[in-house]
Amino acid sequence: RAGDRCFFGAVDGDIQAAAVPAAGDLHYFVGPEGGFTREEEAALRDGGAVGIKLAPHILRVETAAAGGALLLQFLAMAK
Repeated sequence: RAGDRCFFGAVDGDIQAAAVPAAGDLHYFVGPEGGFTREEEAALRDGGAVGIKLAPHILRVETAAAGGALLLQFLAMAK
């Protein structure tokens, strides 16, 4: 939807590029164990999603889900 910001966990992502708005809906997509395929990442990027990297290593699904939600909420509240 217009005004929504979408993010997904990506090995080559950059949290600095995550322009998290203070208002509006946020969507965060967490991939399966092993990460998204290149095709899935391309589809997410083509749809306007921004890849973010939460840690220097690949996180487990449950850690990535909780960590990503917490980080995006923090960044939105810091505006």
